[in-house]
Amino acid sequence: MHCKIIVCLFVTTSFVIAQDNQPVLIDNSRSPDGRMELWIKSSSNQGEAIGTAQIRMVKTGKIAGTFKWSGFGYKAGHDAFTVLWRPDSKCFAISWEESKGWMTGSVYAFSENKRWVEVKFPTEQYGKAIKKLSGASALRGKGCDTPEKWLPNDQLVVNFADEGILYDDVDAFKEYEVTLRVYDEKNTPLQVARIISIRLKPRDSQ
Repeated sequence: MHCKIIVCLFVTTSFVIAQDNQPVLIDNSRSPDGRMELWIKSSSNQGEAIGTAQIRMVKTGKIAGTFKWSGFGYKAGHDAFTVLWRPDSKCFAISWEESKGWMTGSVYAFSENKRWVEVKFPTEQYGKAIKKLSGASALRGKGCDTPEKWLPNDQLVVNFADEGILYDDVDAFKEYEVTLRVYDEKNTPLQVARIISIRLKPRDSQ
């Protein structure tokens, strides 16, 4: 997979304006157990991509949790986010385009006190590590930062690429897999995910 400035698995700037600021169901956001799905609601009438995302119960419509987001372009629509649920439906990673060419996201986990809490990506930490590994003089901050898959041990793999790290013989990003731990040893969600490993993806798998 070659990652150009449009985003790897996500949307580019294809934000669709939600009429009358009504909540919009995010594409492919239903949890594996079928009990929850994610909606977005814009908080701006000025054409800005800013608002609140809601974790809703499918049967009752009850809001189980919310978090704020802001992005690039117009008010975000149903296709402006990508959601990756953990198979047990107790955790999901979500990502969207925060500014032109730059993806952002987080993990949201169900905690022991029955609340959804944010687990932030350690983006600055693994960005610095990848810069050192790649030998790049600088990262340009434009590329992909994409949740890719959940591993059986509940670790999350994030796909990282940057406009400043390219193959010499072709205009394509080098892509790195960053494996993150989301919970601590007591199965409590972390405030910031911990880096387990970083590796360059084989070129033929990109």
